[in-house]
Amino acid sequence: DGSDAVLKQLEQSGLRGRGGAGFSTAMKWTFCRDACGDQHYVVCNADEGEPGTFKDRVLLNQYADTVFEGMTLCAAVVGARQGFLYLRGEYRHLVEPLSAVLQRRRDQGLLGQGILGQSGFDFDIEIQLGAGAYICGEESSLIESLEGKRGIPRNRPPFPVSQGYLQQPTVVNNVETFMAAALIAWHGGDWFAQKGTATSQGTKLLSISGDCSKPGIYEYPFGTTLEQILKDCGAVDTQAVQVAGAAGSTHPASEFHRTIAFDDISTGGSLMVFDQSRDLLQMVQNFADFFVHESCGFCTPCRVGGSLLRDLVSKVNAGYASEYDLEEMRKIGALMQQASHCGLGVTAPQSVLDTLEKFPHLYADKLAAADFVPAFDLDASLAQTRLLSGRDDAAAHLENDRVPFEAGDTVMDAAMRCGIYIPHLCHNPDFAPHGSCRVCVVTFNGREVSSCTQPAQADAVVESEVETIQQQRRSLLQMLFVEGNHVCPACEKSGACGGVSLWHAGSPFRAFLSTTAHGCLPF
Repeated sequence: DGSDAVLKQLEQSGLRGRGGAGFSTAMKWTFCRDACGDQHYVVCNADEGEPGTFKDRVLLNQYADTVFEGMTLCAAVVGARQGFLYLRGEYRHLVEPLSAVLQRRRDQGLLGQGILGQSGFDFDIEIQLGAGAYICGEESSLIESLEGKRGIPRNRPPFPVSQGYLQQPTVVNNVETFMAAALIAWHGGDWFAQKGTATSQGTKLLSISGDCSKPGIYEYPFGTTLEQILKDCGAVDTQAVQVAGAAGSTHPASEFHRTIAFDDISTGGSLMVFDQSRDLLQMVQNFADFFVHESCGFCTPCRVGGSLLRDLVSKVNAGYASEYDLEEMRKIGALMQQASHCGLGVTAPQSVLDTLEKFPHLYADKLAAADFVPAFDLDASLAQTRLLSGRDDAAAHLENDRVPFEAGDTVMDAAMRCGIYIPHLCHNPDFAPHGSCRVCVVTFNGREVSSCTQPAQADAVVESEVETIQQQRRSLLQMLFVEGNHVCPACEKSGACGGVSLWHAGSPFRAFLSTTAHGCLPF
């Protein structure tokens, strides 16, 4: 039918989401179309909050019809009757002209009941203003905001294509992606795929700003080098380029041969140029301040780690940091990337880590003369405590066990029922699980997840006490004590301190989840 033809063209085009993650658009629309639900929804993410990005504002100003055409096309494919344009709160001035475009399309029979005279093809678009939160650029946070809730990222899976807006199947794409989909419908997938590379087809819009004579919006085929882009925008004596905004990567002149592509330098559309007159550490400081301000505060690595990184960058800029501080910055950044709940925490330390690696002289020039040597080793002291206490849980030594579970169980539920101890802090049977402390993280088929929110699945391989995760837990607990928030409602309810138990974790165990003898179906 028509939807299959559209999906075929999208597949031939190789179109991938233009927000930076690069997920196949044809695959996303197919998953949503095939998902069970009373209603299906289409959402355009126009919450353009990444510093240095302004292309979507121009697209909505000049090509709103094409964007709405792409949303309508998506609705026809997935069977949606309602769509939303989630517009950045700072773009309030666009509401009136965009509303006028929507009304004109209704008058022309391109929106509303019986689009183009086709009975049953009903679809309309509503504009929803955001409130300025950077985190709402993440699709599940955006959906939470769209539902009138606080913008906090959801646990995934399930993904929005199966349980999105109002727990119904939902496609979320950004402005540029919907526009590209409409152009592909008009010109064909082969036309689109002629540009770009074998793995990154098509073109990419870039918002170019900073130290260049010709800033603005540029369109390049994927595979274009940074060197070519800098030449075109009139950048000279360039020290560094920041790609993909504050959450992106920092590149010195030695990397200007690299290309804009999903398999090289991926970007949502921002490119900031810094010449030799700029203090890159001030850029790092600005980004660190930004992420502390924009963190939703849900998970420990992002909330506490971001604040610690900001303070350490300030210490460097003030001139009294040491090599020890730089190593702490690397450790905190790595922990944030490994254990944060969502992409904000994962990308927040990127500019710190990139400049530490690629511009080490900037930090070395500002270090204090005398290095700092820690006089107290917390981990070593706690190791002595574990030895003296004689705490050695047999359950923590289980290896290659098959753990039964019942329908509706999380990994944590199944483990606790079998007497297997997974260290945790925020989990309590009397509270709804939310996985904010990140202490109960395990590897689930090789992927790190919160065991208190991850549904149990048959034959899944779960590892709790591998060394990297144990180190994460120690660092997370240190972060919580540094934060100084010692009011723990879970302890008040249970009478036990998960923080103490955390330090008594035993040796590695490896568990295989299986269904119970009652025959409950696995998830």
